[in-house]
Amino acid sequence: TSWGSGGGGPLPPAEDFCTTYTGGVWQRTTVPWKGGGYVTRDMGGWGSGAWVLEITTPASPTTWTSPTGNISLVEFGSGSALREVTISRSPCDFRTTIDLLGVTGPMVIENDAWPTLGFTMGTSVSGPGRAPKAEFKPSETYYVNVRNPLCAGVCDALLFINWPNNKPPR
Repeated sequence: TSWGSGGGGPLPPAEDFCTTYTGGVWQRTTVPWKGGGYVTRDMGGWGSGAWVLEITTPASPTTWTSPTGNISLVEFGSGSALREVTISRSPCDFRTTIDLLGVTGPMVIENDAWPTLGFTMGTSVSGPGRAPKAEFKPSETYYVNVRNPLCAGVCDALLFINWPNNKPPR
């Protein structure tokens, strides 16, 4: 089946994997477009369970002067921990196969103590020799899914989003 701009029509509805995720959900956070950073220690401390951040993209503009952004996590106030992070159309999506459309897997996957995942707004910059980036479309909802699979105790983090720029160059 072909979906999206490839010619097959609209994408199927996203699935909510949190209903069957056995690791539990630590926190669900709605992130406003152009929202700031998040410190898990200030949210009650984080050890186990998935942290799901929901981002809804704006309807306009449809073109961006600097369409790329990224989402970064670093340890903050506790020991280092491996983080598994995905950007997906689905909450709690920790499937292991990348699907840039987000239908059969997350759009981007990163497993690292200090992960950084890229995304674009309304344009594709993925390709040979480039790290995959999630391609966000206007007026859509996406999820940043994070978990600490090897954390014993508290493994707090700082999450920061560098947003795309839609201001004209000076």
